[in-house]
Amino acid sequence: MGTRILEGPEATTTVHTTWDPATARLNSRMSTRYKGGHVEPFHSSSRLYTPEDLRTAFAEAGFTVHGMFGAVIGTILVICANKIAHRLGHEGVYRGADR
Repeated sequence: MGTRILEGPEATTTVHTTWDPATARLNSRMSTRYKGGHVEPFHSSSRLYTPEDLRTAFAEAGFTVHGMFGAVIGTILVICANKIAHRLGHEGVYRGADR
């Protein structure tokens, strides 16, 4: 979370990202300023789900979850309460769900 500035040969992009625990959303405001002065703003908001949120949603849809990856590279899922907000975007990737 915080602000990053990405400078390139043709433009500079500023990205400001915040975490809203009440809605479980990562919100980003971006602005790219080109050499000629043109500015392009952009906003994104991503809802992050806990492994239990996803397990419940899959069960309600009639799926059975057989296991979960801890990251997109396939590591074992380990939940650590004090780190969940930092790793939430990589947790909850399901590797087997049958309907």
